[in-house]
Amino acid sequence: MTSALEISTLAALAATVYHHAGYSLLLRALTRKHIADAPPVVTPDALPRVSIVIPAYREAPFIAAKIANCAALLYPPEKLEILVLDDGSPDDTSAQAARAADTDALKGVSFRLIRFAENRGKVAVLNEAFPLVTGSIILFSDASALLSIDALQRIAGWFSNPNCALVSSCYQLLSPKNPGEARWWHRQTTTLFRESLLAAPIGAHGAGFAVRKSALRPLPPDSVNDDFLLAMGAIAHGGRGVYDPEITALELDPTSEPQDFRRRIRIGTGNLQQLVRLPGLLNPRRPILAFLFLSGKGSRPLMPIAMLWALVGTGLLAADGSLVFGSIFAMQVAGYALGLLSPVLKRSSLCPSPIRRASALIDYLVRGHLAGAIGAARFLLGRHRAPWRRISLPSAD
Repeated sequence: MTSALEISTLAALAATVYHHAGYSLLLRALTRKHIADAPPVVTPDALPRVSIVIPAYREAPFIAAKIANCAALLYPPEKLEILVLDDGSPDDTSAQAARAADTDALKGVSFRLIRFAENRGKVAVLNEAFPLVTGSIILFSDASALLSIDALQRIAGWFSNPNCALVSSCYQLLSPKNPGEARWWHRQTTTLFRESLLAAPIGAHGAGFAVRKSALRPLPPDSVNDDFLLAMGAIAHGGRGVYDPEITALELDPTSEPQDFRRRIRIGTGNLQQLVRLPGLLNPRRPILAFLFLSGKGSRPLMPIAMLWALVGTGLLAADGSLVFGSIFAMQVAGYALGLLSPVLKRSSLCPSPIRRASALIDYLVRGHLAGAIGAARFLLGRHRAPWRRISLPSAD
């Protein structure tokens, strides 16, 4: 019994350490000698038609700035299409979008505002919009994120390679709510970039990612992480993905901790769903892609179980007299306690900055895994089939 407990506990510990630290270190080693390429320069005549698709729900504070940002991007206006999909917003999102589009800045640009009478969910409006899109390259972008001015030129350059299936922007927060969130996103963007050097980023930011129209397929109505499914669906059909740190998507809308927790529950639901929906990412004929997926996003739904068992298993073995497992148990308890103290430590001027940062990161990680566990349970119980709501605003319900 003890042997089985030791083996299962060691496996849980190894999985936890690898997922949170080992994978990043391995990626760093594997990509140490890689030199990031620059996208080829495409002549104006050869630039493809690009459609920017902006799903919107209760985006009145941001939609005008978003449209102005799209109009200012360096790209021939006759080869640019902007579609705003207003999913039955109860505010004046559509009115703000219409006023913003009625300017000389959009002269020559094909602009369409499609207002849906009822809020049916992001997936529903995207599926209806796909046949209407005229560009050969589709850039999906959130209404609250601003793109760097040369984003479309770089995207067009990457897609001049027929083997390119996905281009993702680099996500940046204008106003992160806490150091843990900032460090988390820094680690995420670094991981995605290094994954792209080997095969493809495992995921893409909804703030800005592009795929070929030919790779688009209607999403099942109950799809949760639609951005991931669209982006990685293109990769699963073949080709490489690019994570371009020079294409920035700046998130303007700060998210409070309760709102962020709700968002991460939804992501946790989608993390389990995408294991079922994208078996192509585990294709043994593409071993590098399968390895990247299993090491990161693919194993994330299992982390709450692994972390809990690592704590329980070491505790049981410590109670049985094992000094080694007792020490590991004590370190885990100390780490979780440090995370729990984050709200207190971040307000203390006496606490050293490295401890405050470590505390905030542990707190953010643990909250994320708790949200992921709740999300996975919602998926298993079939409680994920609800219309998309803007996560950074209170629900209208």
